[in-house]
Amino acid sequence: MSLENPYASTAVVSSESGTSRKAFRTRATCFLIAVSFAMFIVCTALHICMCGHLAHATSTSYPFHISLDGLLGVLFLSIPAMAVGSHFRFGMLLFVPLTVIYLDHVLLASGGGFLFVLLDLPIMISIGVLAIRRFRESKRPATADC
Repeated sequence: MSLENPYASTAVVSSESGTSRKAFRTRATCFLIAVSFAMFIVCTALHICMCGHLAHATSTSYPFHISLDGLLGVLFLSIPAMAVGSHFRFGMLLFVPLTVIYLDHVLLASGGGFLFVLLDLPIMISIGVLAIRRFRESKRPATADC
């Protein structure tokens, strides 16, 4: 008769799948951050000037620009949701700076580009550096705790 724990193998499997799920959510969050920040920069370059947000959009290009802003909002909302359960500590706190960036972009038109340099870019760089660190952390092999 064996004295081995019959549940030991399932415990290892569940911890491995939990770790891989956490790594997947981290990589997905990092991917969403990269895509949304690239889209944010393109969006800023396309339709923000000193005159304001969408000041020069024509009636034919207006739906395109509005859909870009809407998609950007969805991406910015999905980042904190995906960060929960990943390697991002306090992942839901990403909601605050991303909301500040988005509201600054849509309502204040990035101050005609001035706030993009003073507010949006530093926030984006700090979140980007955090994303790179978490992405690298998620690729490390899991080590046993001693």
